[in-house]
Amino acid sequence: MCQDAQSIKLGYLILITILKSLFIHINMANIASTGSGNQSITYYALPNKTIDGSSLSSNIQDIVGGGGDVINLASGQQYFPNVGNDTVNGSSNGWNYISLWDGATGNITIDFTKGVMSPNGFGGVDTFTNITGVNDGGGINLNIIGNNKNLSFTLGNSNATVNGGTGLDTVAFYGQKSSNFKISILSGNSYSIANTQNGTVDNLTNIPALIFSDEIIDTSSLSSQKNIFLLS
Repeated sequence: MCQDAQSIKLGYLILITILKSLFIHINMANIASTGSGNQSITYYALPNKTIDGSSLSSNIQDIVGGGGDVINLASGQQYFPNVGNDTVNGSSNGWNYISLWDGATGNITIDFTKGVMSPNGFGGVDTFTNITGVNDGGGINLNIIGNNKNLSFTLGNSNATVNGGTGLDTVAFYGQKSSNFKISILSGNSYSIANTQNGTVDNLTNIPALIFSDEIIDTSSLSSQKNIFLLS
């Protein structure tokens, strides 16, 4: 792929990632919902069930696993792990995230090459297909292994190590300015991003773009802090 074509494709993926990030975080603000009333967008699965996300109410975008479930997500829905082992299938023609809410703890590895999250933050092991991104949560150490797909990751609340693989991947720091971070080049396509506000550190490899609330940074030119474009 020529450089101009890759830049155009990456720019498109960045815009999509921004829209997804806004949508997801509006939903995450309501994760404490009890599941009743029109404001609810969270579905709490019972154990050992098969859940068809497309058959649920249209205002349900977040599905929390119950353990032993097979969860088939509709496009735009995101999966929240819980106790037990779940099988999660994203839509084949849309986008779906794994989101780690504040109840998750410990060291969590999400391997897109194998489709496995082990452990899932609640003592279980989840398997997945057709997942397009991850949202981190506080109080965890997160290890993400990407594949050859274009993936999106929202970080800034945990200590994360991410190797994006060969796809055009993006990392977004939702609602946070670039001035809140210190970026250090480690080697080649690897760099460390320290959050000066909460003390977390993310080590990233093979991530073409970083998305902040005030700018987007092209990581191929980190030494000169080249921006793809400014958001404000």
